[in-house]
Amino acid sequence: PASSAYVTGVGATMGVDTGSPEVVCSTRGKGETWDATPDKPLITSGGGYSLIEKVPQYQIGKIPEDALGRGVPDISLAGHAYSVVIGGKWLTVDGTSASSPAFAGMVSMINAQLKASGQPLVGFLNPALYASSAFNDITIGDNKCAAQGAMCCGGYDAAPGWDAASGLGTPDFKLLFAELT
Repeated sequence: PASSAYVTGVGATMGVDTGSPEVVCSTRGKGETWDATPDKPLITSGGGYSLIEKVPQYQIGKIPEDALGRGVPDISLAGHAYSVVIGGKWLTVDGTSASSPAFAGMVSMINAQLKASGQPLVGFLNPALYASSAFNDITIGDNKCAAQGAMCCGGYDAAPGWDAASGLGTPDFKLLFAELT
């Protein structure tokens, strides 16, 4: 679904859980953030380009000019070491299944403020995200492997600006809240 131009695709990062520099969540990391993480990630954040969906208008000028299809993810958010209780036991989990609902919660807070002040809700979010400057650019890491122990099958490096490993980066919630409300 993230390749749909009408969905906000959310990638995963790691580092915030240890106070380390934020990088793309990956099973084959290295460096300061990887070394500071006692429980290594079990997933690698996804990303790439759609073979079906054309580049949407809001991505023009943000993703590489030679991209033939919609780029994902749009943004990323912490997706490593979320604490959960399963069967009465505390565990940590990784993935965009954690970062996506966390971002949805941020958007819900923005919509609650808009509603309380009598303004229209955010609605279709992607054009506003690509017009925003409220992102921390993630420039370290890649999404070149899937699950821990799985064979690597391609992927992309994080780089300055939008990239197919971390999108626009991670939102600075205070700035995004101020921009959208």
